[in-house]
Amino acid sequence: MSTTDSLGQNIPVPTLADAPNIEALSALVNALASPGILKFQNATARAAAIPTPTHGMLTDLVDEDRIDRWDGSRWFPITPGPWHAFPYGSGIQAHSGSPGYQFVNGRVQFRGRFKLASGGQFTTGTDWLLGTMPLGWRPSSYTYWVVPIEIGAGIYYARAEVRDTGDIIAQTPPGATSTVNGMHWLGLEDHSYSLDTPPVTL
Repeated sequence: MSTTDSLGQNIPVPTLADAPNIEALSALVNALASPGILKFQNATARAAAIPTPTHGMLTDLVDEDRIDRWDGSRWFPITPGPWHAFPYGSGIQAHSGSPGYQFVNGRVQFRGRFKLASGGQFTTGTDWLLGTMPLGWRPSSYTYWVVPIEIGAGIYYARAEVRDTGDIIAQTPPGATSTVNGMHWLGLEDHSYSLDTPPVTL
């Protein structure tokens, strides 16, 4: 195969001058397959089949239910990874929405609402440790959000932050007032932060 395709994709094209050789078609087949999405059972099978990936290569991992792209130095997930159970802090538990986290196209995303195991209120001006993210999932700097909280008198929001230590802290406005009928839950649904390097274990 002495020439390549006219679109500059380096796909080998046989010519009439080539000697007959049916096995030479394997290069053509491989060249046509590699720009597509290659399917593997898992990352281990992929590593065995593709020891030296090329830039832009896409793979579908069946066990992980995820599509990755080789960016020149690493496999980068471009579809959501699986949901992981939220790493609750002491005295914190789920209120609703199956609290958890996942890696989505360069970001760590949360879901769910939280409550105190005691059934009490998230009292004002107090730092509540909702949980701690595992190593590899922590941001390089603090990230802050305004998050919803069950209305208590004039209080209808809280502040949440994720520290570079992985601690997820929530606080309602200090000095505010509340009633016994509110502030029993707060939510992190759809809040996220960027992560430069994909977690080793997604």
